[in-house]
Amino acid sequence: AFINELSTDFSETQLVLKSETNTYSMLGTPVLRTDIQDYFKLNYKVDLAGFSVKFRKKELSPGEYQLCVMVLNNKTGIKTLSCLEKSIKL
Repeated sequence: AFINELSTDFSETQLVLKSETNTYSMLGTPVLRTDIQDYFKLNYKVDLAGFSVKFRKKELSPGEYQLCVMVLNNKTGIKTLSCLEKSIKL
């Protein structure tokens, strides 16, 4: 995950699960992805666009959640939130 036109050097990524009553946010651990820059033919560095998130399902309330990814660039303060149209059930 990355913000268009911005290097991932100063970004953090979070997985966000949203339901009608609950929202959970989990900070991702950066994963090196040197293939993304070449694949999308970008002229800015996105090597840290990959991320990994671990959470315990039993610590979340059961229900249907929309799956979203939030990226925050700590240098510029720019934040994006992208959500899938489909939901997941816990």
